[in-house]
Amino acid sequence: MRKKSSSGRATTIHALVFAPVLFFLVAAISPNPDRDLGGTWVLVKERSTDINPWRSRTLTIESSDTQVKIFRDLGAGRDSRKDTLVVPTDGQTLTTIVPESKKWMEQPHLGVFFDGKTEQHVKGTWLRPGMELRVTEQTTLQTSQAAAPVEIIRRYIVSEDGSELTMLETRSSRPRPINLVFKRQ
Repeated sequence: MRKKSSSGRATTIHALVFAPVLFFLVAAISPNPDRDLGGTWVLVKERSTDINPWRSRTLTIESSDTQVKIFRDLGAGRDSRKDTLVVPTDGQTLTTIVPESKKWMEQPHLGVFFDGKTEQHVKGTWLRPGMELRVTEQTTLQTSQAAAPVEIIRRYIVSEDGSELTMLETRSSRPRPINLVFKRQ
């Protein structure tokens, strides 16, 4: 017959005491789906930089282990545009050909366009997994004067309570940054 040692009882007691503490620690650092970047977000115009000519903007964001998809829906009266940006988050850069268009969606009134041969290079980095994403886009815009390379850096930041998304954007072609605030739909 084997006797239990006092250290065996101590181990059992420690396990019983620390198990709830460990559970709460894991729960506190685990991703919370209500605080995740994924979901549908609607622009709060009065708290955002003016994005003429667009009067409305909705983002729908889906994320997986290796990429994030950002679906944009922009509206301005009878004119509306939709696009999708696929952002690799695994350290890779995704290179695609930008479809031919007569207007650049970011600023359609400038006379900037894509010729159907232009490459776009996109890369994403999680600064805080699920809650803060940095996206870098590099491409070349066509203008009536010449081709112009442009780099756009966007940071998507979810608020601590998960109800708000802030998108901070800087462009090499624009002297002032853009700050857009969205509410979770």
